[in-house]
Amino acid sequence: MRDYRFSFLIFIISFLLLFISVSSNGYGDQKVGIVTSIKGKVEVLRQGKTWMPLSINSAIYEKDIIHTMKNSGVQILFNDESIINIGENSKMEITKHIYNPKEGKRVSVFNLFIGRARALIGKKFNPKKSSFKLKTPTAVIGIRGTHFIVHVVNEELTLVITVDGEVEVRNILETLICKIALKGGFGTEVRAGICPSSPMAVEEHELQMEIEKTRLPRALIKEKRGKGAKEAGKRVKKEEELKVPGGPEMPLAPPIPQQPPGMPPLPEPPEPPHK
Repeated sequence: MRDYRFSFLIFIISFLLLFISVSSNGYGDQKVGIVTSIKGKVEVLRQGKTWMPLSINSAIYEKDIIHTMKNSGVQILFNDESIINIGENSKMEITKHIYNPKEGKRVSVFNLFIGRARALIGKKFNPKKSSFKLKTPTAVIGIRGTHFIVHVVNEELTLVITVDGEVEVRNILETLICKIALKGGFGTEVRAGICPSSPMAVEEHELQMEIEKTRLPRALIKEKRGKGAKEAGKRVKKEEELKVPGGPEMPLAPPIPQQPPGMPPLPEPPEPPHK
């Protein structure tokens, strides 16, 4: 009888441990950000169940997949004070987001499947404990505090532009050992199975046009946040007032040097087809 009770107790403990393990490794149940601005129709797929509409102040969780329709867009303010604007006809997954300010740790992974996203990354953290990556079907962009734009034209082509700071760009294929450092005011294209193109200077009017394609209406933050709320609010304001060339609110990269002769301009990606 004792053996039976002991076996049953072991079974219950094992089941609980398994449940906890599955819960912690499955879809996140901790809020990682909020929607601070939105236009048009934007949906979220949560826990792989069903698409639900997003609105101002909607909570964002790890593993969420965000989908914007035509003439739509959304701005997300994350708990590390980073901001991501997602443009129209886009789909992006919040694959992973771990934030521990006490340990100076931040690990974020995003997947942009199609469309445009513009990111204004929060303050720098310990590089040994932190990483920020945005992946596309053809590229991996690594960041340590900067402002950049990514446009996934299709599964074969990704365009990356750095507005301010510097990002590291490489092909999604790990067998291709080639990466480039992309500074403010420069762009690159990453095609399937090919190393990123050499950095190409982006004219100011082209940069402004790309920023406008991901600009959202003035942010409306209803939620009262604790420590760091004031700083996060400042970052949202900076994003709203961003202009090219830079002003006192957010200086951009230094003047773009003359484009070397013979270097082709960054191609203007085609507009998504009308449905």
